[in-house]
Amino acid sequence: MPSKRLFFILFFFLFTFLTGLGILTFRLFRNEEQLNDRLEVQHNSLLLADELRQSYDDLTRMAHTYVATGNQRYERAYRTVLDIRNGKSPRPVNYNLSYWDLYLDEGQKPRADGETISLHDLMSREGITPEEFNKLAEAVNNSDELTKDERIAMNAVKGLFDDRKGNFTVKKKPDREMAIQLLNSDAYHKAKASIMKPINEFIVMVENRTSGDISILEKHSINLILAIITLILFILGILAVSFVIILRQITRRQKAEALLRESETQFRALFENAGDGIIYLSVQTQIVKINRSFAEMHGYTVDEMNNVTLQNLGACRT
Repeated sequence: MPSKRLFFILFFFLFTFLTGLGILTFRLFRNEEQLNDRLEVQHNSLLLADELRQSYDDLTRMAHTYVATGNQRYERAYRTVLDIRNGKSPRPVNYNLSYWDLYLDEGQKPRADGETISLHDLMSREGITPEEFNKLAEAVNNSDELTKDERIAMNAVKGLFDDRKGNFTVKKKPDREMAIQLLNSDAYHKAKASIMKPINEFIVMVENRTSGDISILEKHSINLILAIITLILFILGILAVSFVIILRQITRRQKAEALLRESETQFRALFENAGDGIIYLSVQTQIVKINRSFAEMHGYTVDEMNNVTLQNLGACRT
């Protein structure tokens, strides 16, 4: 009885811990999903900022190189990057990792591995907050203003004068000196700084928003893992205790059965070899068992007296 009660208690705790283990495991998976979502948002947001920085760096470098060399390769690369950023050409995979002035060699075009979408539209669907979006939009607008100066400088190298209103005047000869002065003026460098400042502010805003959630979710995952490990240890402990109890019960039963067999053997030896006659009768007065001494006392064999009644005992004589 105590063993049954103990088994019931152990089973109750085992069921409770297994249920808790299932709940904690489910919560861990949900927490990991939320953590991965936050990490993805942070990664995509920072990637977006890096892509914007990379694109304006590439545009600036290619504009300067074209003005310095007059090599049309850099002008074509400049327009390609600008078209990709403005959603006029497909965005290749790992767009932000390409150095376009090196990649876009003579006659080479970017693979159309990505969708055709402007950087502005791409920003609007990444799940960033309105404040963060405004920061990136500010950087994009400032970069667009900078490209106007860069295109004026590149057109001057070709002998075209751009009045910023879409009107062009053909000059007698290229004005590379004016182009170089424009790309090295204080106004130009201030315009470049106005691009990086909102990008840096955007990065800080994203990290402040996501890092706190990521830290909390990471700590929660660690706590859930520790709780799961603790429950698993408890479950293993209960199974170990149950195994020991079952083993002791089996050992005790085997000892009891061995003692019973030994007792039966001793009783059988005493019963069969006793000098006095011994008989066991059923309720119907049938002879169930007799020893040899009882049969010899009445002049019968043991086989003759088995399964007969006392009334018919005389009929068994041979």
